[in-house]
Amino acid sequence: MTLPAATCRRLLNLPQFPTVWVGGVCAFVADDTEAYCGAWLDANSQSVRSMEVVEHPFSKQQLMRLLVQAMEHPHPKNSPCRPQTIIVNDLELQFFLRGILLPLEIEVQYSKDIPLLQEFFAFMESELIDEAEEQDVLPPEYAELFLPKVKAFAELDLCQHLCNMQPLKLYCESWESPTLVALFINRESDSMNREFGVMLYRGEKAFWDFWQRAMTAPAVAEEDDDDEYDDPSLLDQDCLLLSFEVADTVDDLDHAFFQLKGQYYMFDVGVVHPLEGVRHFFAPEEAEMVYVVLDALIQFWQRHGKKFRRNAYPSIEMPLTISSPLHSALSYQVQVSTDPDLLEQMQQDMAAKEQELAPVEIKTIPADFYTLFRFETPESLTELRQAVSYYQPGTVPATVERYPILIIQTTKPQALAIAGALASEGGVHHLTLVSHGDRGSDSLVLLQTNANHFWMCQTLSSREVAELDEWFRAIAKGKGACGLAIAYGMSGKTLRHPTLKQMVGFYEVFLQPNHIDRDRPPTPQPIERRK
Repeated sequence: MTLPAATCRRLLNLPQFPTVWVGGVCAFVADDTEAYCGAWLDANSQSVRSMEVVEHPFSKQQLMRLLVQAMEHPHPKNSPCRPQTIIVNDLELQFFLRGILLPLEIEVQYSKDIPLLQEFFAFMESELIDEAEEQDVLPPEYAELFLPKVKAFAELDLCQHLCNMQPLKLYCESWESPTLVALFINRESDSMNREFGVMLYRGEKAFWDFWQRAMTAPAVAEEDDDDEYDDPSLLDQDCLLLSFEVADTVDDLDHAFFQLKGQYYMFDVGVVHPLEGVRHFFAPEEAEMVYVVLDALIQFWQRHGKKFRRNAYPSIEMPLTISSPLHSALSYQVQVSTDPDLLEQMQQDMAAKEQELAPVEIKTIPADFYTLFRFETPESLTELRQAVSYYQPGTVPATVERYPILIIQTTKPQALAIAGALASEGGVHHLTLVSHGDRGSDSLVLLQTNANHFWMCQTLSSREVAELDEWFRAIAKGKGACGLAIAYGMSGKTLRHPTLKQMVGFYEVFLQPNHIDRDRPPTPQPIERRK
């Protein structure tokens, strides 16, 4: 049995990355009903490419269809591609897939034990069979008291008026962390799908630690990621959070407790700490503190909200006495204030970040081209150096076994023109991956010549950056060392697979993330011209 020729051609047009996927089937029994789960997982990124739960046994053909789906229409967190290798835990399945996948240049291996696959099926089994009762997000004694306060806070819509560059500080000696820094978040892609909330950082140090990471971290996550808590940068924070989102379906309305601008909204809570991770519920003392915080913010805004019009950020300090929601004899002395000095420092940091990543004059490689992310062995590097017409020697780690290389493949006239232009500009100084640090934003792969000109090689989505993790890890292991090659061959079998004969230029350089050096004087690099 083979795939139709048209299907093979379609799949061969997908990029092939040096990744390993694992796949198989597992049967579960729940309430005397048998269920079967088939899945394909990316072992490099440890993500789900495709999966399906059915009530009948999986056939080999069905698992093959699921594999095609994993390549062409994967889970939204991934982009279409072909793996280099797949591993299955069934010998018959290996023999079945080996012949089918041979035209797609995918190697099929067998392993009796595949830990990643076993862990995934164990998780699915716990979800389907041993699903525990959900933890209430609020302690029972606070649930009814909390809802009116949360609704009143949401209806004031502070997150619409105070952007995430205008924090407020709350101080109360009775709290374990006397100072809280409130940062307001407002994600509004359109009027019908809005998310907003407030993050309460436990202490000024916790806030500054977050802020410094935000100023330096590259974008690696998908903008519409279903699970905000998978973001590694979030797990390093020390804060409590309260978030609101539109209810997706009518079924969700049981959990929605207020309307805002004609939409039903639900709320979620969370506690984040570097050593604890993420917790999706409040302990009693946390619920008490957040209740007091919401009450204080409501009173503060009702008194001073008009002063913040037109992005104003006045200096205000407001002492308040807030009663405990549960204990009538207990009250809290809370001071709510703005911090213009804090805002000024944040604005300076943002200005420096924008200056660092400000747009520069960038040349775009003309005509059609492909960028290929490959690895070369020491032997193939020697052959490549001897094959090209333009060679720029550089530093290659002596112990390198897999040298990462970026290949730009275009037409022959364009390849010769690009290689000649790079030589006239003194060669390549370095490659860089420029990211603005916004979650889900694209990154630019640029090369900077020794004449201080910039050429754009590729735009990568956050998903593509994640899928090239192995390639970037190899660069990090070699302390930035990598290669750039210019090749031709835009048709036939050599498309995305250029031969040595089609290699025009090879440059041994370094990749320096988020590095654009505008002030560096020209430092021409000798280019060896051989043909």
